[in-house]
Parts: sequence; C-alpha cells; structure tokens
Amino acid sequence: MPVKHVTTPFFRCAARLAWLQVATWVRGYQFRGRMSRSIRRAQAQQYTGCTPLKDSRMKRKLLLIRHGQTTFNVEHRLPGQLPGVLLNEEGKRQAQQTGAALTGLPIGTIITSPLERAYETATLIAQGRDIPFHVEPDLADTNVGKWAGMDYNELFKSDPEWQLYVRQTASAPPGVESSLDVQARAVRVAERARRAPDLGEYVVLVAHADVIKLILAYYTGMQPDCVHFLHIDNASVSLLAFGEGEHPPTVLALNWTPSPGWLTYTPDPPAEPTSPPKEETGSV
Repeated sequence: MPVKHVTTPFFRCAARLAWLQVATWVRGYQFRGRMSRSIRRAQAQQYTGCTPLKDSRMKRKLLLIRHGQTTFNVEHRLPGQLPGVLLNEEGKRQAQQTGAALTGLPIGTIITSPLERAYETATLIAQGRDIPFHVEPDLADTNVGKWAGMDYNELFKSDPEWQLYVRQTASAPPGVESSLDVQARAVRVAERARRAPDLGEYVVLVAHADVIKLILAYYTGMQPDCVHFLHIDNASVSLLAFGEGEHPPTVLALNWTPSPGWLTYTPDPPAEPTSPPKEETGSV
C-alpha cells in the first residue's frame, strides 16, 4: 500500500510562518528597490517642488505597533483589559525609540487601543508631531476574564482549562474572548483604516501582541490557532502595504524594532561552586 503523508497542524503552522518570514524579506527588498528607482528617475527628470512619489500598487500602508513594556510583561502576568496597566521606564524608552525611527515617514493618523499602555505608546510615538489621534475600542487586548492579572507560567503548570484555551483559542470558556472574536473586531478596524480616503498614506495602529498577530494572520491566510508561532516584541512594528483592489497586502516588515533583542547575547551566569562537605571530627 502507498504510504500516506500526514501533515500535522504543527508543520502546517511552521510552514506558513517560514513562508511569511521569507516573503517579508523578499517583498521588503523589492519595495526598497522600487523606491530607489523612483527616486533616481525623479532626480534624472529634475522634478521641482514637493511632488510625491507614487507606486500604484501600494496605496495605503498600515503600521501595526505593539505597546511598550509594562511591569505585567516583566512579571509574566496577563493584563487582558485590566485598567491601570502603564508603561514602565523601559517601555517608555522603547516607544520613544520606535517613534524616533519613524520620524521620516509621513504618518497621517494614529489609531490606538484605549488601554493605557497602548495610548501612552501612541502618545510617545507622536511626540513632537502634529498627528491626529483616534481611540478605537476594537483594538483592545483580549478579554481573558478570570485569568486577568495571573501569572501565565503558573497557569500552564496548573490550570487544564487555560492549557486547552491556549491550544484551541478559537473556542473559549464563558467570560473569555475567543481568537475569532478578537480577530473579527480587530480586522474591522484594519479594514476601515485601509479604505478610509482621508487618513494619509501611512496609518499607525497601536495595539497588543495578540491583536497584531490576528490581524497579520487574517491578511496572510494563517489559521488563528497558529499565531502562537509569531513573536511580536514590545514597541515593534509590522507593516502591511495595500494596493488597489482586493488583493492581499504585501508584508514589508514583521516584528521590526530599532534594537532587536535577539541581537543581544546574554550568557547564562556561571554555576556557583559547591563547597565540599566538611569532615566530622570527634574526640579520640
């Protein structure tokens, strides 16, 4: 009998992620090449004034930016939609650094989650620039219900219901949002942002890791249960470029940060030497 090849969900997800990473690099390279050629043509024709460079295939670019670091991130706690979760000092630095890196882009609008950590990040990104702000409740983080504020490492160890939810996020227990519900509301925002005629070429959406992953999954054809293979750093930028018509967007950047953490190597601390056991001495 012929051997049937079984493709597991793990390999499907891993293959989709590998394709997305390669496509992001290739398309980003192609985009930069097109822009360089357009600039050279403009210089050769001696354009005067501020005539914008146009690429008919890329009409609207959405920058998906995650909020900066919070104490909850450091402590591995689930913030969900809890109020009062603010950026720590490192998170403020990250947001300012990302904002500084984006100063060369003509950002027309910033749309942000209403949660404080996202709104703070949006404010720091726009610092010193006159950019219109919109608060959008549909960009809020996943409502994790009873698990909000808890250590997710401990939940992985001791809570079977949490373990099941993480494996199958498309279904959720009462009081907790499913990944499909979060994706539906987040994509509604992205669709409005990419179609609105008066927001400018570059539109920023400031949101949360799961929200950004699910937006990316929708536009790249990835199943929601596969998004845990994506990593979205604090204050990172992922960039979708939409052209005319209903074609899928080009992924120009994925989890980009000015100072990527994976470039920093921190060796494990050396093991502490153990003292040999002391010999007991007795009277003779």
